[in-house]
Amino acid sequence: MKHSCASPVLASGRIFVSSLAAGLALTGFAAAKELRVATGTASKNGLNSGVVVFAEEFEKLSDGKYTSEVYPGTLLKFAEMTNGIRDGIVDIGYTIPAYSRAEFPYTNMVTDLVTASSDVVVMTGVISDYILNECEPCREEFKALNQLNLGFSAVGPYYLMSKDKITSNADFAGKTIRGVGAFGRYVEAMGAKAVVIPSGDIYESLNQGTLDGNTQGLDSLKSLSYGDVVDYVLDVPIGLYLGSSVFTVNRDLWNEMSAEDKKAMLEAAAKGHAYVTVTYYDENQAFLKDPSLGGVEVVKPDAALAAATEDFYKTEVETVAEIAVDKYNQADAPERIAAIVALVNKWEKAFEGVDTTDPDAVARIYYDELFSKIDPGAL
Repeated sequence: MKHSCASPVLASGRIFVSSLAAGLALTGFAAAKELRVATGTASKNGLNSGVVVFAEEFEKLSDGKYTSEVYPGTLLKFAEMTNGIRDGIVDIGYTIPAYSRAEFPYTNMVTDLVTASSDVVVMTGVISDYILNECEPCREEFKALNQLNLGFSAVGPYYLMSKDKITSNADFAGKTIRGVGAFGRYVEAMGAKAVVIPSGDIYESLNQGTLDGNTQGLDSLKSLSYGDVVDYVLDVPIGLYLGSSVFTVNRDLWNEMSAEDKKAMLEAAAKGHAYVTVTYYDENQAFLKDPSLGGVEVVKPDAALAAATEDFYKTEVETVAEIAVDKYNQADAPERIAAIVALVNKWEKAFEGVDTTDPDAVARIYYDELFSKIDPGAL
């Protein structure tokens, strides 16, 4: 690496991860392999900081054999990431399979279950467990694109942010709100029109009035400046976003690694997921506790809207199953969804008595209960 430091340093749009290169040179160890690790956003939030934690941990666990240079939104955008990892432009990247639904029909069915639990720490365990251990079609989707998924980080919850105050079903009428998947189904169930537009167009659409609102994590009020163009946040957690494949590995890299280095990367992934999940959740909750951080007013739903929201929670899992069967011809979707829901209980028990505000404590559970038990050769 070009320099050494104890924490990530931003330089020329890149995050340089601390290196053991100097010490290794003194001991005569073979030159470290520097990995290109990319995220699709430059936002300073728990997602990017968790990627840096992963990279630093892998460097440490591999005894400096692998160093990393993390590119936060500067090398590839999210829409480019899947092909970029496939082609080796980056070694590890943060992909969003929802951007490529045709290539990831089984994976997206899993990550569409945004209302299966409201606990982000639990759902990171659930989705990662199911993908890595039980969903062979999901793993094959990644493999077909020369990639390996090392689990998913649950983030959120997502909330509705809007230009006008929305506290009732009547307030949704006539509104156009950005919402992808379940989040779009929610705003339509409440009476608005849901649209899907690229993330890069959201700010200007809100600013020009072609969008009345957006559903997203609250950190975007500041990190993406949405707080400048919306005035209200509805205090209703719509659901968690489960589709963040934060550590998607180029399979050529994986195949050249030793078994011990693969185990080290799995352990680093456990820690990275914990830091993404816990840190991002804390950052988002801060905007509810102090709305002035995002320049908005937090408003409560009226009784009818709260009841309609509860109805949505109850039916959304069934809706995901129906879509998978009818639109994507996944006849076994109900059984697969039942298996995922059953894992919620397993992971709730795993975190009993654990301080889930401590990312290191969460990382230990992810590692002990999941990542340490994975045979790297079977992936």
